[in-house]
Amino acid sequence: MPADTASNHGHVLVVPRSPGPLLELAPALAQRDDLDELLDDLFGEPLPDGPGAADIALVVLGVLGLALGLTGHLGAWASVAGASAVVLGLVLPVRALTTGVSRRRDARGVAATLGSGTPLDASDEPVVALVRAYSALLAETDLDGPSRGDARDLAHQTVLEVATLLRGRPPQGAAERELVRSRTVALHGLTADLARARQDSGPLDAAVEAVERLDEVNGSVQRIEALRQSLRGGQR
Repeated sequence: MPADTASNHGHVLVVPRSPGPLLELAPALAQRDDLDELLDDLFGEPLPDGPGAADIALVVLGVLGLALGLTGHLGAWASVAGASAVVLGLVLPVRALTTGVSRRRDARGVAATLGSGTPLDASDEPVVALVRAYSALLAETDLDGPSRGDARDLAHQTVLEVATLLRGRPPQGAAERELVRSRTVALHGLTADLARARQDSGPLDAAVEAVERLDEVNGSVQRIEALRQSLRGGQR
């Protein structure tokens, strides 16, 4: 997904290459404040192509009036009027320059973030639910408990599978939505089992060994289910 396209959508996240929180893309435009809004109301949107003829004329006339006022050819009013014209003539060009710099900086940030992983469009509700389930599992694995590393790996592989399948777009069709939903359910179940196992003081080395024996070609849902069964079995 091109950076300039992805950066226009605040719902695009990036699945990093290693287990960890999903990354947010940098905004496509610099954050606007109250001063930006006021200047837009007074002067219009920032100029995309640099100063216009009116801005140049204001600056030239302003410099001329300022010079005539300071040299005594005209009264003090000429200096005040000239200085005001210079300021007005420079407002929009300076804004255009700073906005352009901010946009280029943010575009580089978007490209760098996209290059660090796989984009995931979280505009659709099934994917939003998956992202929340993944975040909840990461929060659970931040606590002391068994099989935390295995759970983080499985959860990351699960979300990465979805991101790789969707290729930066929302899920399309019932099959893709069901795939996302099934992985969300699996993550919620694993999070619940991790929470229960964390409260059990008994050893759960068997759970770790069971996960290590899993074949790498198994799907993420099957691996999550195997870990869940091992966690439940270790509490007996």
